[in-house]
Amino acid sequence: RVLATSDPHEGLAWADRFIADLIVLDVSMPDLSGWAFAVRLRETRSKRAPVLVISGRDESEVAEALGCAAFVHKPVGASELQLRVDALLSNRA
Repeated sequence: RVLATSDPHEGLAWADRFIADLIVLDVSMPDLSGWAFAVRLRETRSKRAPVLVISGRDESEVAEALGCAAFVHKPVGASELQLRVDALLSNRA
């Protein structure tokens, strides 16, 4: 099952309600920075889920410092994104 939202507060509520297998996070979000979202994820039931960060700027060092599992730079194609998702999910098996 895939849950998707553009509302970071709803995303955090879901991360606390469900235990996610993977979280895909675009750092460009309304009302809350993606980096603040990543930090707040640590307080949810999904805190152990790998986080794949997507950004239009090269912020891979920030993602790594926050413990995110992977980083991709925009624009990212569907096939590259699928490869990253598959790799992260297979590492959890």
